[in-house]
Amino acid sequence: MATVIIPFSQTRIVEAIQYCVDLDIPLKSFESFISESDGQIDYSSLLEYGKKIAEDKMRRIGKRLLFLQAMQEEIDHAESCTKGQLTKAYLPERTCWIIHYNGTQSDPSFHSAMYRLISEVEQNGLHAGFNNGQLVRYTKDGTFSYLFIDLRETQDVLKHYKQILQIPGGEYLCTVSEESRAQKAPEIFKDLFKDGKDHIAVEVELFSEQFNYSKPVFELRCI
Repeated sequence: MATVIIPFSQTRIVEAIQYCVDLDIPLKSFESFISESDGQIDYSSLLEYGKKIAEDKMRRIGKRLLFLQAMQEEIDHAESCTKGQLTKAYLPERTCWIIHYNGTQSDPSFHSAMYRLISEVEQNGLHAGFNNGQLVRYTKDGTFSYLFIDLRETQDVLKHYKQILQIPGGEYLCTVSEESRAQKAPEIFKDLFKDGKDHIAVEVELFSEQFNYSKPVFELRCI
């Protein structure tokens, strides 16, 4: 097999191409940094472009790590829950996309409504999280029921969408059941509703270590 000898004058070009590979710069972009007419390589622009790609990658990885951390926190919370008991849990604020829905999560219409919800999120170029379920607002003006899914965008990006709702963070009273009961919150949390104030009930499927999708367990949370 013949040995390929690269002329010394070409070694810097080979090195620059290797830099592109190491920095994940697409090779098709390499011609932007070299001028064959006068034999110059624009290392300054090449490295600046590589730095931008690396920073963008770090931001994406950071978001993924936060997403995984949030999933683990949900799993840890699910493992601490006990069916049939009222417990308290501090839950973070969530920015969510909502659609109106008057059934329960056990109804046949739930899955088609959830698919519609996810489709709306995707059609608007947004990124859904893993936390979803049913939300019911109990106010002096009436009871309003929705399906929701949390979003990974910042509030500043989302502020012009009408379908956005902030689920408040704080200490929630929680109970676990194999039955979807979001619209029965006033019966389940009687003492909480005695104050006559507005309340929010959030019902999610518990995201446990071993998740049985055929027999989901629901957690109803009220604040």
